[in-house]
Amino acid sequence: MIIVFISVAKVSKNVIEHPAVFLLVFASLMAYYLIQTILSVLAAKLLKFKYEEGMILILGATASSQAISLSIAATMFGNLTVFALSFKPMLQVGYIMLLIYIFGPIIKKYL
Repeated sequence: MIIVFISVAKVSKNVIEHPAVFLLVFASLMAYYLIQTILSVLAAKLLKFKYEEGMILILGATASSQAISLSIAATMFGNLTVFALSFKPMLQVGYIMLLIYIFGPIIKKYL
């Protein structure tokens, strides 16, 4: 945690000077999560999973994607990689809550 704090502190001036970085990180992560969710729903449908099994697949894919996120963040954000990765858990938790409470009933109709 200290490493993340120090790393974010090092790029904080760049983030403050360019607030569009927040939007870029947010949009990139949301696009990533949406694509991942769509692919997981399609896989669950193709595999004929019940709703419960499909949600396990979807939530598992969303929650355990650190290696892919790291490589995407390093490629897209360069020296802001640590900022993007430190922002990711906050967005990820909110997205998982949306998946469960808002999108869950919609997905249930589809599966």
